[in-house]
Amino acid sequence: MGQAGPIRTATATTLPEGKFSFGTQAEFIDLDQFSDNELLGFSDHGKDAHTAESVFHSILSMGYGITDNLTISLKASYEKISDIREAHSDEPGEIHRHGSAKGFGDLTVMGQYRFLKTDNKFETALFLGLKMPTVKTNDRDIHGETFEAEFLPGTGSWNPIIGIAATKRYGKVSLDGNLLYTFGTRG
Repeated sequence: MGQAGPIRTATATTLPEGKFSFGTQAEFIDLDQFSDNELLGFSDHGKDAHTAESVFHSILSMGYGITDNLTISLKASYEKISDIREAHSDEPGEIHRHGSAKGFGDLTVMGQYRFLKTDNKFETALFLGLKMPTVKTNDRDIHGETFEAEFLPGTGSWNPIIGIAATKRYGKVSLDGNLLYTFGTRG
């Protein structure tokens, strides 16, 4: 059986001029972690593998309507990855226990420009943003070693973001869809 997560999408609707919005989001994922024997089995077959017990991720966000069609927003996150363990193919029979990686993530600034709003309640908006490396990327595990990049809350990279969203309203219900692309850069 596979795992699934929440579906998150951005709306094309912008904030009214002069209005603020504040939001919070949190998720806790209890992972089906590998046992020490399973990790050792992977390393015996020439594969490096890691596992974790759980992931806690939270986001705080704030938006401001510059005009009725232009919104600017900030997003900051915090995450904790608990009980990180791994086994390497070049070190047979060894399990490396790293403890938990935790901390604040990078800051994201996003602009949203609604360029279409029709009488039949259809809206379209463009997004332009930047994820900025605002936190340290050298957090250490319980042995004083730097965590691998996938466990760090920050990336150390500047990542431009572009996107588009569409919203169609049906009374009090809306159908929203968006495409966002983040340009990955070296961190």
